[in-house]
Amino acid sequence: MPTPHDIWKPSPDDRPGPAWQHLCAALLFGVVGTVIGSLGLATFTIGPSISAFSPASTLQIIGGMWFGLWGVASGLVIGIGSDLLSNGAGGPGSAMAHVPSHLALSVLTAWVFRRRRLDPSLPTARERYTFIAVGGLLSSVLAALLTQLALLTTHNLTDLWQTAPILLLWTVSSAGCAVLFGVPLLTFFSPLITGSPLFCKSWLGTSRPFRLSDLSGSNLTLAGQLLVAIGAAGLVPIMVLSVTGVFFHGSIGHPFRTLLPLMLNLSFFLSLVVTGAAVLSVRRRVAELTDGARRVGAGDLAHVVPEGQDELSRLVQTFNAMAMDLLGSRARLHRLMVQQEHQVKELEIAGRLLEEYLPCPTPTVPNFEFAARVLLPHRVGGDFYDFIPLPGGQLGIVVGDVCGKGVPAALFMGLSKSLIRVYSTQRFSEPEPLLALNRFLTDSNPASMFLTAFHGLLDPFTRTLTYVNAGHPPPLLVRGNGGPVEPLEGTGIVIGIQADPELSRAVVRLEVGDVLVIYSDGVTESTNTKRELFGEQRLSELVTRHASESAPRLVAIVAEEVSAFAVGQPEEDDLTVVVVRCTGAEPPVASDRDSRLHLVATRENLGQVRQFVRESATALGAAEDDVADLVLAVDEAATNVVVHGYQGAGEIDVVIAREGDRLVARLTDSASIFDPTAVPVDDPERATRELRGGGRGILLMQKTLDELVHRPGPGGGNELTLVKRLSSPAPH
Repeated sequence: MPTPHDIWKPSPDDRPGPAWQHLCAALLFGVVGTVIGSLGLATFTIGPSISAFSPASTLQIIGGMWFGLWGVASGLVIGIGSDLLSNGAGGPGSAMAHVPSHLALSVLTAWVFRRRRLDPSLPTARERYTFIAVGGLLSSVLAALLTQLALLTTHNLTDLWQTAPILLLWTVSSAGCAVLFGVPLLTFFSPLITGSPLFCKSWLGTSRPFRLSDLSGSNLTLAGQLLVAIGAAGLVPIMVLSVTGVFFHGSIGHPFRTLLPLMLNLSFFLSLVVTGAAVLSVRRRVAELTDGARRVGAGDLAHVVPEGQDELSRLVQTFNAMAMDLLGSRARLHRLMVQQEHQVKELEIAGRLLEEYLPCPTPTVPNFEFAARVLLPHRVGGDFYDFIPLPGGQLGIVVGDVCGKGVPAALFMGLSKSLIRVYSTQRFSEPEPLLALNRFLTDSNPASMFLTAFHGLLDPFTRTLTYVNAGHPPPLLVRGNGGPVEPLEGTGIVIGIQADPELSRAVVRLEVGDVLVIYSDGVTESTNTKRELFGEQRLSELVTRHASESAPRLVAIVAEEVSAFAVGQPEEDDLTVVVVRCTGAEPPVASDRDSRLHLVATRENLGQVRQFVRESATALGAAEDDVADLVLAVDEAATNVVVHGYQGAGEIDVVIAREGDRLVARLTDSASIFDPTAVPVDDPERATRELRGGGRGILLMQKTLDELVHRPGPGGGNELTLVKRLSSPAPH
């Protein structure tokens, strides 16, 4: 509901000055008032004639409030026109003598309301009492006094004894009519007028957009159509009767001239009041419906609009039913949102778990440097990598890419990564781990998902990489000597489609300075705004240009370049980069034969272990005393594995290598975990007591060797490294 200040305040669309619609409204208003005023004055003698003019004077009071100076002009038209049509004997001079009284009626109330910025629809007692006091009493008294003066001036009033009755009759009839008809008219019709372009916010009005098409019946509101229909029905008979009375005055009978015009005048005003009441009722119902729509739009779907018994009840019922449907829909939507929030939380948890699961500890392998990174644009995805420590110091390197995206791909990825790690620790040689995974997936894969995988077995002692490329993008091998980039092409099809695929292995030797870049297709298939692919050629040139960088730095460079290339494009695919760099240090020197021994851990095979260690150490150029110490230490360690570790069947791996001036032996088993380095060296009796007689051999190992390191094996068990510093220089 606009405040009075909003009613009188110009809007941004308003422009100062009058417009043609104000002139038309004032003209129409003046014609209606003239018809009413002339009809009333044409029927009575001088005294009662003034009281019959009162309905027209009510319109004069209202005109200035609605239409400003245009309404004041309409009031003059009403007064002068009524005088000329009803009392032609007085002539124009008599009609003009009444101008001050007409101005008093039209200006006084409008000036008070506009100056004090009161609402002409009289919404509060303040506005109603102001109108009654000023428009009803004060303006009527002032107009009556000015009329008396005009009558005296024009000699239409010769008997001064008539002054008091005329003044009283004028004041009572005019003020009473203003209260009886003016208050309802302002209450019912002011909201329509003030909300239209016809309303004058200033005395001269403001120019607002207005089209003739706005007056068509289809554009009028229901209240406007009702007002036009009933107003026309009441106005037309009065206009016809008025014209008849002017031209055929002498032929109209006395009862007709006395009662019928007064009844028609009264019926017209009553019809306007009834129409206004109906309009106000319709506006109230529409306002209730509008308020209901606003509250429903604001989220109060439980709000119910009172239905009632009028013609809008069907619309109100439909609206309330719609609100109830929306309420039910909101409840269902709320349930869906709660479920979606749970799913989002679960997805976030899955993403955090995946972020913790994917990054693998960077392995520490002599003379090699490693780095890796996975970028998942959707928090969960199908890319993965893994570094798998294997017996004998070897390292498994895995990069995989599961078909699809999202949670299904992430679940399939987690399963595949776990199985590859398990199969790799059970089957060292290629391509057995991927073949075992393929058998599992083809036997139990209802979703028919598959993956590409690169699986390599790195031997740091011989610097050889034995690999299987199952449908994965070819890794790039950049030689340190400046040679061309060598792609490691595929050696078989993807995993999970064919029951018995042909997966062959390939071997490549890495030299000092070589860099191997293993990646997923998210790198080369990234696109820019021109829909160009990053491509293998751009990746090859990038890696060649930065081949001298460290492995972590090279991974960061590739990720940054791909992100910069695809800026402005949505990230769609996962991105994985793994870099293996062969550093400049000399690799471990191993004998050409029997550097690695794998056998069943039995007492009968301990002699074979001793012979293998002696021959391998001698072949590596170790002095006789150093060889004897190493054989003694390895024999003690192997005996503990056979006697105390397995206590039954088991296997053991022994690797002998030379690293500069150090002779290194690595024993790997799958027996129960036991750390000999935790034995207290400074208390032999305690060690013997705690180890039930087996502590003296361990003490001998600790005192004979220069270094003894224990760590749990990759698949369980133990990995024991025995180091003996050589007393003779390394051979050249």
